[in-house]
Amino acid sequence: MVDDREYKVLKAYLVDGWSHRKIQREILKLDAPARGGGFVAMDILHKYNITGEYKAILKNRHLSKEELIIKIIHS
Repeated sequence: MVDDREYKVLKAYLVDGWSHRKIQREILKLDAPARGGGFVAMDILHKYNITGEYKAILKNRHLSKEELIIKIIHS
């Protein structure tokens, strides 16, 4: 099941189009240096088989938390 922290990461990447580093700094509250940062956020995305080609794929879509989770799980 997707926990709240993972949901925020997934939404930021898929809907808002945030970078791995921004997600790590803003949501996960972890350091994300310009070189080599963002790996914790990337690990969460990869857990759900989400890679670079999916960044902002749901931009401008207004999905509830449940709808977003269903899309992720059934992708």
